[in-house]
Amino acid sequence: MKKYSYLFLLMILFNSCDKESEPDPRILFRPETLTLSTGQSGELSIKIEDFRVRIFGVTMRIMYDPHVVTFSDSAGFAMGNFFGDDIVSFIEEKDSVIHIALTLTQGQSEERGSGKLGALTFTGNSPGSSAIEIIPTELVFYDSDGDEVAIPELEIESSTISVQ
Repeated sequence: MKKYSYLFLLMILFNSCDKESEPDPRILFRPETLTLSTGQSGELSIKIEDFRVRIFGVTMRIMYDPHVVTFSDSAGFAMGNFFGDDIVSFIEEKDSVIHIALTLTQGQSEERGSGKLGALTFTGNSPGSSAIEIIPTELVFYDSDGDEVAIPELEIESSTISVQ
C-alpha cells in the first residue's frame, strides 16, 4: 500500500509542475527610445511578437506630441515584412493622430507569429519629449471574413522620442 501512496504522490508532483509558458503576444515600437536633434529624422518600427492567433488585417491609431515631433503621412510610413508583399494600406495623419489600416488581399492566408508591421519616420520639431503610443481602444485585429479577432493577453508597449 505504501508503494501506491508514493506513486500517487509522485504523479501529483509531476503533474503540478509548471510547464514553460509561451510569451504573451506584444505590439511594440523599436527602439524603445529615440533621440533626435531639431530637424533630424528618425525611424520607429512597429513590431508584432508571438502572435498565436492568425490575423488578416489590423487598424490602429497612434498618438504623438506635434510640438516635439512631426510626421508626414505621405512619406512617413514604410511597409514591414509581417504581412508580406501583397498588402493594402491606408495611412493618414490628422490632429496629431496617425491612422493606420493594413490588410492582406482576398485569397491570401492569415498570418501569425512575429514580424515588422512597418516603420514610422518622425522629424524633430522642437526640444522636448514625446510619447509615441498606440491607443488601446483603437487597436483592432481582423480575420479574413472581416470579423474582429481578440488577441488574449496582448501587451501594448509605447516608445519615447526626445528632441535636443
